[in-house]
Amino acid sequence: MTIREYFSNPFDKHIIGIITGTYLLSRFPDIPGRLFRLKTRSGNAGSIFVGTAYVTGQFPLPYEMESSYDTGWFSANNLNEIYQNASSGSSYIAYWVQG
Repeated sequence: MTIREYFSNPFDKHIIGIITGTYLLSRFPDIPGRLFRLKTRSGNAGSIFVGTAYVTGQFPLPYEMESSYDTGWFSANNLNEIYQNASSGSSYIAYWVQG
């Protein structure tokens, strides 16, 4: 039995990747999907701030992800609806897309 069969996962597409946080506001890659999950690396020196929309003058983004933080699954249409801004240029964040 595979892990996918064990969890009865109905999604055909699974994309996992890692990006380096940037000091400048930037979007995640353009990857359509239905469920998304973000996790920061345990060795990150600072926090990564994420949010679904950037409002002029609103800084930092509303959600702070400290070292080893996991968002759990959330729904969206595309990963690039999420913006990120890191407090350290050597911070990493992993993403998992199901669709």
